[in-house]
Amino acid sequence: MQRTQGGYDMLLNEVNKVRQADKLPEQWTVAQLETMVKWYKHDGDDVIPAKKNDLLTRYHATSNRGAQIPPPTHVTSPLPPAVAQTDGGGNDNKGAGSNNDSADENESSDDDDNTGSFFM
Repeated sequence: MQRTQGGYDMLLNEVNKVRQADKLPEQWTVAQLETMVKWYKHDGDDVIPAKKNDLLTRYHATSNRGAQIPPPTHVTSPLPPAVAQTDGGGNDNKGAGSNNDSADENESSDDDDNTGSFFM
């Protein structure tokens, strides 16, 4: 069964509440049994039963095969810091001085023709 991380976390929280109640499975409510049966449900299992006796039978039949595995994290993880640091125009900040160098070159060539026009 494919679950989202949020759905997995919510179910895990409910499972922990049932376990902390410190009751025998026969003493659980239908809702608690449904929670525990969902926890041990695997792909290909029959639909979760609705009656308490059927839920209890299903719980005993499936509880020995292990808990659910957390869903995989998203494939689209954040970029590493060195790649993610851009100025918004696709230029990384590693060459921050290089933009100033080209401006200095233009200023020196402008100084020959238009001295002072830059400050007007």
